[in-house]
Amino acid sequence: MAAASLELARTHEHHLGQSQDRRMTVKLPDSGVSAPARRQRGSNVLFTDQNLNWRDLPLDKDLSKACRRGQFLQRRDLHFIVRLEGGVYGAAPGGHSGLLDPGGLAQPGFLYIMRNQSNSRCQVRVMAWEPD
Repeated sequence: MAAASLELARTHEHHLGQSQDRRMTVKLPDSGVSAPARRQRGSNVLFTDQNLNWRDLPLDKDLSKACRRGQFLQRRDLHFIVRLEGGVYGAAPGGHSGLLDPGGLAQPGFLYIMRNQSNSRCQVRVMAWEPD
């Protein structure tokens, strides 16, 4: 009996990594560089750039305040993500249905990258965005 329960607790090897054929490539805005990105279960990777730091993107103080008040958020936290140097952040394209924006603050053509959206330290950074 103990051997059977041990067998149930093991992870099948195909769950330990993703094969190359499940990878996609995304075009990074403004740089024209393509970078590999991996989908995470339940998340959609918009892009990956390990050379771009979160602090390099301009902070929008008004949107950050709206985020802290719950007026500018992703409808589903981390549904869309970006991977930057040192972390994974929530993101939402302007005008997309995944962005809760009752005040109409977002504009198409921009990507809103959020950190700590579920607490009072929420910060929103903005970058130009032209999806393929």
